[in-house]
Amino acid sequence: MNKMTTYMKKIMRPYVGTRKDQDAPFHPNRISFYGAVASGVGFGCLANPVTAPASLFFLGVGFGCDVADGAVARSFDLSSVQGAKLDPLFDKVKNVGFVATAGILGSLANPYMLVGSVLSVGVDHISQKQRGDILKQFDEAYDVVLNPNLSTLDEKNNNLETKILNENRSEKLKANWFGKIKTGLQTGVHISYASMVAFEDTLGLDVNMVETGLGVTLAVSALCGSVGVYERFKKSKK
Repeated sequence: MNKMTTYMKKIMRPYVGTRKDQDAPFHPNRISFYGAVASGVGFGCLANPVTAPASLFFLGVGFGCDVADGAVARSFDLSSVQGAKLDPLFDKVKNVGFVATAGILGSLANPYMLVGSVLSVGVDHISQKQRGDILKQFDEAYDVVLNPNLSTLDEKNNNLETKILNENRSEKLKANWFGKIKTGLQTGVHISYASMVAFEDTLGLDVNMVETGLGVTLAVSALCGSVGVYERFKKSKK
Protein backbone atom coordinates (compact mmCIF):
# COMPACT_ATOMS: atom_id res chain seq x y z
CA MET A 1 0.00 0.00 0.00
CA ASN A 2 2.81 2.40 0.91
CA LYS A 3 4.60 1.59 -2.36
CA MET A 4 1.40 2.28 -4.32
CA THR A 5 0.91 5.60 -2.50
CA THR A 6 4.50 6.61 -3.20
CA TYR A 7 4.11 5.66 -6.86
CA MET A 8 0.88 7.67 -7.23
CA LYS A 9 2.49 10.69 -5.59
CA LYS A 10 5.42 10.46 -7.99
CA ILE A 11 3.03 10.49 -10.95
CA MET A 12 0.96 13.39 -9.59
CA ARG A 13 3.88 15.53 -8.36
CA PRO A 14 4.48 17.44 -11.66
CA TYR A 15 0.80 18.47 -11.72
CA VAL A 16 0.68 19.44 -8.04
CA GLY A 17 4.05 21.15 -7.70
CA THR A 18 6.89 21.16 -5.20
CA ARG A 19 8.12 23.69 -2.66
CA LYS A 20 10.75 24.90 -5.11
CA ASP A 21 8.53 24.91 -8.19
CA GLN A 22 4.86 25.57 -7.49
CA ASP A 23 3.68 26.84 -10.85
CA ALA A 24 1.56 23.71 -11.34
CA PRO A 25 -2.06 23.52 -12.54
CA PHE A 26 -3.30 21.55 -9.52
CA HIS A 27 -1.50 23.30 -6.68
CA PRO A 28 -3.80 23.22 -3.61
CA ASN A 29 -4.41 26.98 -3.78
CA ARG A 30 -5.56 26.63 -7.37
CA ILE A 31 -7.77 23.67 -6.53
CA SER A 32 -9.55 25.93 -4.01
CA PHE A 33 -10.05 28.51 -6.74
CA TYR A 34 -11.33 25.92 -9.23
CA GLY A 35 -13.88 24.81 -6.66
CA ALA A 36 -15.22 28.35 -6.20
CA VAL A 37 -15.45 28.84 -9.96
CA ALA A 38 -17.20 25.49 -10.46
CA SER A 39 -19.77 26.37 -7.80
CA GLY A 40 -20.36 29.75 -9.42
CA VAL A 41 -20.97 28.07 -12.78
CA GLY A 42 -23.32 25.64 -11.03
CA PHE A 43 -25.42 28.46 -9.60
CA GLY A 44 -25.46 30.14 -13.01
CA CYS A 45 -26.81 26.96 -14.60
CA LEU A 46 -29.91 27.20 -12.40
CA ALA A 47 -31.05 30.30 -14.30
CA ASN A 48 -32.16 28.17 -17.25
CA PRO A 49 -34.31 25.00 -17.01
CA VAL A 50 -32.27 23.42 -19.80
CA THR A 51 -28.95 23.81 -18.00
CA ALA A 52 -30.30 23.38 -14.44
CA PRO A 53 -29.46 19.64 -14.19
CA ALA A 54 -25.82 20.43 -15.04
CA SER A 55 -25.65 22.53 -11.87
CA LEU A 56 -25.42 19.35 -9.79
CA PHE A 57 -22.29 18.32 -11.68
CA PHE A 58 -20.58 21.67 -11.15
CA LEU A 59 -21.61 21.91 -7.50
CA GLY A 60 -20.27 18.38 -7.05
CA VAL A 61 -16.96 19.46 -8.58
CA GLY A 62 -16.92 22.45 -6.23
CA PHE A 63 -17.49 20.20 -3.23
CA GLY A 64 -14.81 17.78 -4.43
CA CYS A 65 -12.28 20.60 -4.77
CA ASP A 66 -13.18 21.83 -1.30
CA VAL A 67 -12.30 18.39 0.10
CA ALA A 68 -9.27 17.83 -2.12
CA ASP A 69 -7.34 21.08 -1.61
CA GLY A 70 -6.47 20.46 2.03
CA ALA A 71 -5.77 16.77 1.45
CA VAL A 72 -3.41 17.56 -1.43
CA ALA A 73 -1.64 20.27 0.58
CA ARG A 74 -0.99 17.88 3.46
CA SER A 75 -0.07 14.90 1.30
CA PHE A 76 2.40 16.81 -0.87
CA ASP A 77 3.83 19.07 1.86
CA LEU A 78 2.46 22.27 0.30
CA SER A 79 0.68 23.75 3.30
CA SER A 80 0.61 27.51 3.70
CA VAL A 81 -0.93 30.01 6.10
CA GLN A 82 -2.46 32.06 3.29
CA GLY A 83 -3.57 28.93 1.46
CA ALA A 84 -5.45 27.79 4.57
CA LYS A 85 -7.33 31.10 4.53
CA LEU A 86 -8.67 30.49 1.03
CA ASP A 87 -11.13 27.79 2.10
CA PRO A 88 -13.27 29.87 4.50
CA LEU A 89 -13.17 32.88 2.16
CA PHE A 90 -14.29 30.89 -0.89
CA ASP A 91 -16.91 29.01 1.18
CA LYS A 92 -18.50 32.32 2.09
CA VAL A 93 -18.34 33.57 -1.50
CA LYS A 94 -20.16 30.41 -2.59
CA ASN A 95 -22.87 30.95 0.01
CA VAL A 96 -23.39 34.54 -1.12
CA GLY A 97 -23.65 33.25 -4.70
CA PHE A 98 -26.28 30.76 -3.59
CA VAL A 99 -28.36 33.40 -1.78
CA ALA A 100 -28.15 35.71 -4.81
CA THR A 101 -29.32 32.85 -7.05
CA ALA A 102 -32.19 32.02 -4.70
CA GLY A 103 -33.21 35.67 -4.75
CA ILE A 104 -33.16 35.86 -8.55
CA LEU A 105 -35.30 32.71 -8.78
CA GLY A 106 -37.83 34.12 -6.28
CA SER A 107 -37.16 31.67 -3.46
CA LEU A 108 -36.51 34.42 -0.91
CA ALA A 109 -40.24 35.16 -1.03
CA ASN A 110 -40.49 32.25 1.40
CA PRO A 111 -40.02 33.90 4.84
CA TYR A 112 -38.08 30.95 6.27
CA MET A 113 -35.72 30.98 3.31
CA LEU A 114 -35.31 34.73 3.61
CA VAL A 115 -34.55 34.71 7.34
CA GLY A 116 -32.23 31.70 7.06
CA SER A 117 -30.35 33.30 4.16
CA VAL A 118 -29.94 36.64 5.95
CA LEU A 119 -28.71 34.96 9.13
CA SER A 120 -26.34 32.72 7.19
CA VAL A 121 -24.77 35.54 5.17
CA GLY A 122 -24.67 37.81 8.24
CA VAL A 123 -22.78 35.30 10.39
CA ASP A 124 -20.47 34.54 7.46
CA HIS A 125 -19.66 38.24 7.10
CA ILE A 126 -18.90 38.67 10.81
CA SER A 127 -16.79 35.51 10.82
CA GLN A 128 -14.73 36.63 7.84
CA LYS A 129 -14.40 40.14 9.25
CA GLN A 130 -12.76 38.64 12.33
CA ARG A 131 -9.96 37.47 10.04
CA GLY A 132 -9.18 41.02 8.90
CA ASP A 133 -10.15 43.45 6.17
CA ILE A 134 -12.26 41.53 3.64
CA LEU A 135 -11.08 43.44 0.55
CA LYS A 136 -7.48 42.82 1.59
CA GLN A 137 -8.28 39.12 1.92
CA PHE A 138 -9.51 39.07 -1.67
CA ASP A 139 -6.28 40.77 -2.79
CA GLU A 140 -4.24 38.18 -0.93
CA ALA A 141 -6.38 35.36 -2.35
CA TYR A 142 -5.70 36.62 -5.87
CA ASP A 143 -1.97 36.67 -5.18
CA VAL A 144 -1.73 33.19 -3.64
CA VAL A 145 -3.79 31.62 -6.44
CA LEU A 146 -1.84 33.38 -9.18
CA ASN A 147 1.54 32.74 -7.55
CA PRO A 148 1.50 30.08 -4.80
CA ASN A 149 5.25 30.60 -4.26
CA LEU A 150 4.41 33.80 -2.40
CA SER A 151 2.60 31.97 0.38
CA THR A 152 3.88 28.42 0.77
CA LEU A 153 6.02 28.02 3.86
CA ASP A 154 9.52 26.61 3.59
CA GLU A 155 10.03 23.26 5.31
CA LYS A 156 11.38 24.72 8.57
CA ASN A 157 8.58 27.26 8.98
CA ASN A 158 5.99 24.74 7.87
CA ASN A 159 7.07 22.35 10.64
CA LEU A 160 7.01 25.22 13.14
CA GLU A 161 3.53 26.29 12.04
CA THR A 162 2.30 22.70 12.32
CA LYS A 163 3.72 22.46 15.85
CA ILE A 164 1.99 25.70 16.89
CA LEU A 165 -1.31 24.53 15.39
CA ASN A 166 -1.07 21.23 17.25
CA GLU A 167 -0.32 23.00 20.55
CA ASN A 168 -3.36 25.24 20.10
CA ARG A 169 -5.60 22.53 18.69
CA SER A 170 -7.58 22.00 21.88
CA GLU A 171 -8.49 25.72 21.98
CA LYS A 172 -9.46 25.81 18.31
CA LEU A 173 -11.19 22.45 18.08
CA LYS A 174 -14.63 23.65 19.14
CA ALA A 175 -14.68 26.62 16.77
CA ASN A 176 -13.23 24.55 13.92
CA TRP A 177 -15.77 21.77 14.20
CA PHE A 178 -18.73 24.11 14.43
CA GLY A 179 -17.34 25.89 11.38
CA LYS A 180 -17.09 22.59 9.51
CA ILE A 181 -20.67 21.72 10.48
CA LYS A 182 -21.82 25.15 9.25
CA THR A 183 -20.06 24.71 5.91
CA GLY A 184 -21.37 21.16 5.57
CA LEU A 185 -24.95 22.30 6.18
CA GLN A 186 -24.58 25.15 3.69
CA THR A 187 -23.17 22.81 1.05
CA GLY A 188 -26.07 20.42 1.64
CA VAL A 189 -28.52 23.29 1.19
CA HIS A 190 -26.84 24.39 -2.05
CA ILE A 191 -26.99 20.91 -3.59
CA SER A 192 -30.53 20.25 -2.32
CA TYR A 193 -31.74 23.55 -3.75
CA ALA A 194 -30.14 22.79 -7.11
CA SER A 195 -31.84 19.38 -7.11
CA MET A 196 -35.18 21.02 -6.35
CA VAL A 197 -34.84 23.53 -9.18
CA ALA A 198 -33.55 20.98 -11.68
CA PHE A 199 -36.04 18.19 -10.94
CA GLU A 200 -39.04 19.96 -9.41
CA ASP A 201 -41.52 18.59 -11.98
CA THR A 202 -39.93 15.15 -12.23
CA LEU A 203 -40.00 14.57 -8.47
CA GLY A 204 -43.33 16.32 -7.86
CA LEU A 205 -41.89 18.36 -5.02
CA ASP A 206 -43.77 20.79 -2.80
CA VAL A 207 -41.46 23.72 -3.48
CA ASN A 208 -42.69 25.81 -0.58
CA MET A 209 -42.09 22.99 1.89
CA VAL A 210 -38.62 22.30 0.51
CA GLU A 211 -37.70 25.99 0.67
CA THR A 212 -38.94 26.14 4.26
CA GLY A 213 -36.75 23.19 5.21
CA LEU A 214 -33.72 24.71 3.48
CA GLY A 215 -34.33 28.04 5.22
CA VAL A 216 -34.44 26.34 8.63
CA THR A 217 -31.23 24.45 7.78
CA LEU A 218 -29.50 27.72 6.86
CA ALA A 219 -30.60 29.19 10.19
CA VAL A 220 -29.09 26.17 12.00
CA SER A 221 -25.86 26.63 10.01
CA ALA A 222 -25.80 30.28 11.12
CA LEU A 223 -26.19 29.16 14.75
CA CYS A 224 -23.24 26.79 14.35
CA GLY A 225 -21.20 29.56 12.72
CA SER A 226 -22.01 31.93 15.56
CA VAL A 227 -20.35 29.52 18.00
CA GLY A 228 -17.13 29.83 16.02
CA VAL A 229 -17.48 33.62 16.00
CA TYR A 230 -17.96 33.62 19.77
CA GLU A 231 -14.98 31.32 20.36
CA ARG A 232 -12.69 33.57 18.29
CA PHE A 233 -14.01 36.66 20.06
CA LYS A 234 -13.44 35.07 23.46
CA LYS A 235 -9.91 34.09 22.51
CA SER A 236 -9.12 37.61 21.25
CA LYS A 237 -9.95 38.98 24.69
CA LYS A 238 -7.45 36.74 26.49
